[in-house]
Amino acid sequence: MECETVLNLQNIFRITHLSVNRQQHETQQTPFAHFRLPRTAAKWVRLASIAASPLVLFACVQPNTNSGDNQQTPPPAKVAAYYQWTQLNGRGQLSARVITSAEQCPKLRIDQQQLSMQARTSRAGRPPGFEAVMVCQATIPPGVAYASINGLQLPLPPNSQDSTQNIEANDNHWRKIAVLGDTGCRVAGRNIQNCTGASGYGPAWNFAGVADAVERQQSDLIIHVGDYHYREHGKCDARCLQENVGYTWESWQVDFFEPAKSLLGQAPWVFIRGNHEDCHRSWKGWFYFFDEQDLPASPNWSDSACQNYTPIQIIPLGQRQLALLDSSSIPSVYDTPDPKQVAQFQRQFDQLFADSRGRPTWFIAHHPVWGVSSFNTNNPDISALEITLQQALKQSRYGHFPDHIEMLLAGHVHLFEALPFTDRRPTQFVFGGGGTKLSPSISQQLINEHPSVLTALNIQSDELSTFHQFDYGIIDIMPGEQLRVSVHSLDAESETPGPFIVRHKGALR
Repeated sequence: MECETVLNLQNIFRITHLSVNRQQHETQQTPFAHFRLPRTAAKWVRLASIAASPLVLFACVQPNTNSGDNQQTPPPAKVAAYYQWTQLNGRGQLSARVITSAEQCPKLRIDQQQLSMQARTSRAGRPPGFEAVMVCQATIPPGVAYASINGLQLPLPPNSQDSTQNIEANDNHWRKIAVLGDTGCRVAGRNIQNCTGASGYGPAWNFAGVADAVERQQSDLIIHVGDYHYREHGKCDARCLQENVGYTWESWQVDFFEPAKSLLGQAPWVFIRGNHEDCHRSWKGWFYFFDEQDLPASPNWSDSACQNYTPIQIIPLGQRQLALLDSSSIPSVYDTPDPKQVAQFQRQFDQLFADSRGRPTWFIAHHPVWGVSSFNTNNPDISALEITLQQALKQSRYGHFPDHIEMLLAGHVHLFEALPFTDRRPTQFVFGGGGTKLSPSISQQLINEHPSVLTALNIQSDELSTFHQFDYGIIDIMPGEQLRVSVHSLDAESETPGPFIVRHKGALR
């Protein structure tokens, strides 16, 4: 008997996941279609596959002894990379997307029909470092009650089977929205987070835990406020694996897609571009996977061709809407904004306010318009954010956020912040504790030592709430259309600030 490698643990998880959400009335089958694990066991396998990927399972097989035909037992088939999700875009459409290592795009099944999916680029047009996978997309038409790809059900807007219009018509059913951000594992030079959970290296990266907690909330929509990819450069030790570092598919896979795999199938998503996806970092992954714009068959993937600013997105949600601003290009210099960049954002503010006029709107950008940045772990310091956006807002048509802007959502600072202003500004929320290395805690002592920060933000100390743990947010749309915004920790014993009640101030006429 000889023992051959059959499957690594990560592939075991993928096969398991293919059957977990399978609907009984689907006729398509995949390998191991009846092999199922309990949720806790499946979670253990997923974590083990990331933290201990070199582990393998072995199976013993009888070698072929027929010398006449000299046949050999074929090697086990490689399990394909496969991820699928739906995302809302600024054209009021729901897009289905797939990442696959297969050579052809799969079919999209909607109700009793099948639609073709289109590759985002040609095979030769894939970004450098992403050649191993193809990204496919298709628009899901309005009024669809059921959609699936390869037998796996796709998440649709709530009660979509009752709609004969588009996602806008379903607003009364969007009652719970999850928000998370800054989820990847930090590997930058000597600044290396404990990606593998190795003993003795400090708190482990835990985006997988955040994703599982968000999934248990059973939200109607998931908003990611940016920064998916953090494994940039550095010499790994037990805390990370060198082959998973860099601007490549392998890095994106372990940093976002594998820990988010189950959550991607739970609800539609809204994706915001973060500064880690700017034109100096992982922009190729952003445009290949998430950007709403169609790509040419053979895009120019040179850095000089990268878009610093993508168009404003207005995503209808019935009586409400989401207004998305790409702030990824803002540099980490907090006191010297570039006048050209200020002018660019001023124009985008004017467009956003005009296009969103008349409905309660949530403004979403990766960088908070107002917030507190904390840095220098060994010698904590704080500064006010974000002067580029603040100056652009002052130079805009209104000079401030008009009343139909209901609240502001952001990430970037790696913890939770809430600034419920007592003036006419909409409340600013920061959800940046999604898994990456946390920013230093913002203590009352730090605030007292830096009164200029409060002055710059025009707030009192009791108007700032912070929370320093891995977390995510839940927005509940309450009766009377009030918003209840809460922050949730992975530690059930932790006392979190809030909840915060946001009351609509009225719409422009």
